[in-house]
Amino acid sequence: MSWKAKWGILTAILLIIFSQSVLLFSFDKKLKVIAESANIYLRPDINSPVIETLEKGSILSLSSARKFRKIFDYVYYSSKNTGCTKSGYILDSFVKRLFQSTKVITIHAGRKNPEKAVKPAVNFRNTYWGMREEQVLELEGEPYKKEESRGLDIIGYEKRVMDNDCFIGYTFAKNKLTAAEYIFLEQHENENKHIKDYENIKDLLIKKYGAPQQNNVLWRNNLYKDSPSEWGYAVALGHLEYISQWETPETEIFLNLSGGNSEILLKIEYAGINLKDLMKREKEKALLALY
Repeated sequence: MSWKAKWGILTAILLIIFSQSVLLFSFDKKLKVIAESANIYLRPDINSPVIETLEKGSILSLSSARKFRKIFDYVYYSSKNTGCTKSGYILDSFVKRLFQSTKVITIHAGRKNPEKAVKPAVNFRNTYWGMREEQVLELEGEPYKKEESRGLDIIGYEKRVMDNDCFIGYTFAKNKLTAAEYIFLEQHENENKHIKDYENIKDLLIKKYGAPQQNNVLWRNNLYKDSPSEWGYAVALGHLEYISQWETPETEIFLNLSGGNSEILLKIEYAGINLKDLMKREKEKALLALY
């Protein structure tokens, strides 16, 4: 047998092994859609045609270990429209891996050699700091509120969080997600219930982030300090404030219960540590523009 014939047989065997390994990888590596809905794109670009929109909980197969343009996974899925297996690209932040994975390979446009990169950590809900506004919109849907304040773009939603009606706000500086917040909308007739809400939420945050670095109870006026049954009223008057703070390598978290003019505000604020300077600069530029 000639060397050309032998080489042809070897090449065919290698192609069969490669194709089988791809199929094994695809069927073994499952993903689950965690957003309310997620688009499948023809190309790794949110401006490319949408092939199909999948519902929350849909299961897909990861067809490549490579991540495209840092934020896209190439997947196979069963189309509800046709019943056929299709493939396309989905935003990585919209899915959860159902297998053990610590690193992925990223392909950068214009580079021949892929490099290894750690998947961006989820910092707030299903988002991460630096995400573009259009990515968050695709994840959360159309906001009921959108405004610009002090040079920052803010989009807001009203949803149920931790069994409470809640305002969810996302803040962007130069189209990068820099901060976010939950503002709890429930107003109790018995003001002490707000303190109970604060303690319940603090317990949940402790379970997630550990003991707070700061845990302060601030009395600005001691009029009701010796009357625990009036402490909620003291918060509403602005006499009393509760503050807890956590810090992770990427995020500052503040839980705050405060008040004034007989109203009470309970909120959790999240801020991206590496983007604080950017947010500060944009605020300063907006203030200087007023003069």
